[in-house]
Amino acid sequence: MKRVFKRGSDIIVILLLALCAGFFVLIAVRMFGPKAEPKKVEIPTINLGLKDVTYDEFKSGAKDKKYKGNTVDFTVDGATTTYENVELKGRGNSTWGQAKSPFQLKFSESVDLLGLGSAKKWVFLANYFDDSNLRNDIAFKLANMLGEEYANRGEFVKVMVGEDYLGLYYLTHKMEAKKGSVELQDKLGVLMEIDILHRDTEECFDTKYGTCMTLKDPVADEDEEADIVAEAVDGFMDSYNRFEDAARAKDWNWISEIVDTRSFAEYYLISEFSNNPDAYYSSYYFYKDGPEDKIHAGPAWDYDYAFANRRWSPEAEEIVYSPYTSNFHRDVLKQTTSAKEIYYLIDMPEFMDEVKSVFKEKLAGRSGEFLSWLKARAAAIREESLNDADRWAIYDTAEETDYLIDWIRRKYDYLEYVLGR
Repeated sequence: MKRVFKRGSDIIVILLLALCAGFFVLIAVRMFGPKAEPKKVEIPTINLGLKDVTYDEFKSGAKDKKYKGNTVDFTVDGATTTYENVELKGRGNSTWGQAKSPFQLKFSESVDLLGLGSAKKWVFLANYFDDSNLRNDIAFKLANMLGEEYANRGEFVKVMVGEDYLGLYYLTHKMEAKKGSVELQDKLGVLMEIDILHRDTEECFDTKYGTCMTLKDPVADEDEEADIVAEAVDGFMDSYNRFEDAARAKDWNWISEIVDTRSFAEYYLISEFSNNPDAYYSSYYFYKDGPEDKIHAGPAWDYDYAFANRRWSPEAEEIVYSPYTSNFHRDVLKQTTSAKEIYYLIDMPEFMDEVKSVFKEKLAGRSGEFLSWLKARAAAIREESLNDADRWAIYDTAEETDYLIDWIRRKYDYLEYVLGR
């Protein structure tokens, strides 16, 4: 019995030594062996074949001029699909006049690009003011996490015109009251926008208290059904005027009868998270699907200046706290002559309770998941983002991306503290 026990002990010792040796070999291979190359992410490519116009002529022309009969080669994972008779036009306001400009393509029939859903009209955002290229994508991710109805999605693409490289763009649906975007059903449905920034260049429908509303898109055809479009806009404006009165009266029950308060809480959370300087001022969208519907805030759109963009403001990096409920911003909102409804809402316990409820339901405890997604997204576009930076020679995209990720980490921690408890 004694000899058998000794042999067993010897075998155990030998096995342990073998395991240790294997472990040290594995460590040595990882430390000194050849490094595995990270998997290269292939960015889809759009190549524009322009007809009867050069790209320089298109860029120097009017933003709304339409160029028809173009071809588009769309290459994904080595496979190319060609689309004929594609219409090209410019888009954007402040970005249209920049060196790298956004544009819109209208296909002859609805197409589903990169699994984003079928639509005829697609926009290519230049992200010219966003050194990281990520800010619009981040805002769309937040909107989807919050469950915002009609939340946008997008994907990054490389854009070429023949052999000319235009850079990294962000592909998404055009914001409109149609399938693939804000899918309204009622003939009197309408998509509207607060656009105080462009009051002098857009047709304004002023609310009772002077807020500039612009018609983004109606369900009815503007050319063939102008009377129906006018009725839809009048119906929306009547409801919004009543909302302004209800907000100033701080009558929560009345407010709840007119607007979808959850959608306003979701919009507030995206604005709060992103420190969006355009919030409640420009690119602030609403929709109403007919006379019996409430006003809904959203979808979220245009966040290239948000998330502490230092190109917009050198002080933006330090603003991690709440920009809209701080005393300073409350005073600014109070003094402004229009779009003051958010000032009254954030002063109401019922609204802030709804904000906290949505945060706890949709965002609380998910910072690790969100940051992992963001880092993976940044890594996926890193190489092409660097190429884009070289093409336009305007920024350090790697440094800006690292800064953005760290700022978002701090902002998420702050919101967990003030809203998630």
